[in-house]
Amino acid sequence: MTWFEAATRWYLVLMLATWAVAPLVRLLCDRLPDRGALVARPLALLGVVYPSWLLSSLGLLPYSTLGLWLTVGVTGAVAWTIVTRRGAVDRRWLRALLLAEAISLSAFAAYLWLRGFTPDILGTEKPMDAAFLAASARATTMPPPDPWFAGEPINYYYLGYLMHGAVARLAGVAATTGFNLALATTFSAAATAAAGVGFNAARPWLSRRLAVASGLLAAVLLVGVGNLYAAVRLLQTPAATLAADWWDKRVGVGWRASRIVCDGQRVDNDCASGLETINEFPFFSFLLGDLHPHLTALPVAVAVLALALNLTLRGRDPAP
Repeated sequence: MTWFEAATRWYLVLMLATWAVAPLVRLLCDRLPDRGALVARPLALLGVVYPSWLLSSLGLLPYSTLGLWLTVGVTGAVAWTIVTRRGAVDRRWLRALLLAEAISLSAFAAYLWLRGFTPDILGTEKPMDAAFLAASARATTMPPPDPWFAGEPINYYYLGYLMHGAVARLAGVAATTGFNLALATTFSAAATAAAGVGFNAARPWLSRRLAVASGLLAAVLLVGVGNLYAAVRLLQTPAATLAADWWDKRVGVGWRASRIVCDGQRVDNDCASGLETINEFPFFSFLLGDLHPHLTALPVAVAVLALALNLTLRGRDPAP
């Protein structure tokens, strides 16, 4: 299977799952101007995995690909029937869904292009992340089996691996290929959801044009901007900064940007006490490429903000 075929199959599964669950998100987020269209993907991934996870966790049914497909099919049929009968399917909501898909696909493709420069699953904690993803993709019980301790379940935060493992098994994509596709999915879902929160938070008070600008700014600030460490270093020593290895833990801009807080005294750009704190930001994490729980949780966390915003707007008239 080529990379392009794998990415296409993966994204089609994402789109199918999202559109199956989107009507339920539309009913849940009825006070948001976009009716939840821009945060549908992370909620859809949760919705598709949850029934199979729950039944398997209770020992009632094995966790299976068939169960996941049944969840997508039944949820989609029931959800679209409900919104159709309620007359909740309108052009504005459908346009919002299409816009969300356009943003998501653009971000997905852009990240895959960037990741294409360093696609290897090597170094840092990538091998562990890949092992957990592979275990989740072929699991039949919950929690998934621990790849490091045979016969025992994963004793770690595995929901993110489970969601992307579900997409891998539905798309028929190997976990080794799915690793980078999962990173791209996390990036695109987080960017799209952030755009949704920014737009929905601004729209009740601002014009549509300004609300759109707010949404785009929110997406860029979340996944495309870090701290000012790199900019300051570039201004101070431009030649040395550009010449240094990006990931050099002593002088590299990439790694040092995520270790700028020293729990002690800093001498010559180094933490003399050795007690550095980890100050990662999303853009650093996406560049590094570790498929860690704190990264895969990002789209879900933003979707929760959208749900909170929807509750806040309940005292207002439905969004125009």
